[in-house]
Amino acid sequence: MNDNDETLNIQNDENLTSKENIKFKNLKTKKKSTTIHLTEEAENAFLELYIHRLRKDRKADKSTIACQAILELYEKECEKIQAGHIL
Repeated sequence: MNDNDETLNIQNDENLTSKENIKFKNLKTKKKSTTIHLTEEAENAFLELYIHRLRKDRKADKSTIACQAILELYEKECEKIQAGHIL
């Protein structure tokens, strides 16, 4: 089975968690460019995370780190909304 067949099987699975759905959507979406203005504290934390990943030989693409952070925050806030804790 190749990667494309595996992706199609994932798409057809109705029992995917929201995190798995987000990961699947990331496989088929195009990258967009945007500008984000960070506070000094956020920039330092971002750079420390980037350096930490480089040292641990993990995927250290800055765009990937930013996307993961945004999607995790989105998921966290959606869970609160679904639980009735509207922000």
